[in-house]
Amino acid sequence: MSNKILLFTAVWCGPCSQQKELLEEYDATLVEHIDVDESHDRANQYNARSIPTMVLVNDETPVQQ
Repeated sequence: MSNKILLFTAVWCGPCSQQKELLEEYDATLVEHIDVDESHDRANQYNARSIPTMVLVNDETPVQQ
């Protein structure tokens, strides 16, 4: 099983920058940063309706949001 956190953000989002800073200490393989302006489909796939949004996934299946 492969657990990771998907962090949906945008460059222009102030709170997103704060979330990124908090998660920088974690292994890059555990946190995937996704820009919603560049990845609309992926944001929709994981129902990221506001930012920042964190989704815990297990083998790409959402576990908790």
